[in-house]
Amino acid sequence: MIDRIFHVLLLRHGVTDANLHGIVQGHSPVPLNAQGIEQSRRLAARIARYVPKVQKLISSDLVRAMQTAGQIHLSTGLPIEPDAGWRERGMGELEGKAADIWSAVKARDDMQPRGAELPHDHHQRVLKAFLRLPEQCKGIDCVAVVTHGGTMWNLLNMFNEHVLPLKVGHPMLDLANSPNCGLTHLIGELSGGQWVWRVHTLNDGSHLMNITQRDSG
Repeated sequence: MIDRIFHVLLLRHGVTDANLHGIVQGHSPVPLNAQGIEQSRRLAARIARYVPKVQKLISSDLVRAMQTAGQIHLSTGLPIEPDAGWRERGMGELEGKAADIWSAVKARDDMQPRGAELPHDHHQRVLKAFLRLPEQCKGIDCVAVVTHGGTMWNLLNMFNEHVLPLKVGHPMLDLANSPNCGLTHLIGELSGGQWVWRVHTLNDGSHLMNITQRDSG
């Protein structure tokens, strides 16, 4: 017997100039660019008509996520509930630098950027944020969470053995396949005190059709 069905929409923030130029952002206060704002408006319009109806809006407290959530607020009237648990991983001294520097660091397991959040700490923070959602959303059927590509990648890879019919390394779990302002829809079913999760929609950017070509042209 299913006691509760709970829908979680994971929404990646809109694009920034740093995204386009391969710059590590981490916790830096990087704003959306014009394309990111338009992406957010498209996403907001979709969320406003989404079924099931979104009843709560949570966002990472970083600027680019809050700006994206701001468009959803304008479209739905839902107040934004900032939650630092949904932040991107802090990258310390690498923030503001080209992403290829980070690739070189990742190639060595014994190195981490000075001042960066440890991978284990990021993992635990994201897991805690996700697991507390049902309690945060008592009496609510559907919540939207505006977050970050790395955070979503972390969460989906964390749960893929139980939630996704995909193995680690599958292209659909690659961060490159998670478009800015893309939508991932998770459905949780509570039975006997245990949550079972499945993916209804993964990295869906259908609401963003032709936006890049139009804005860059």
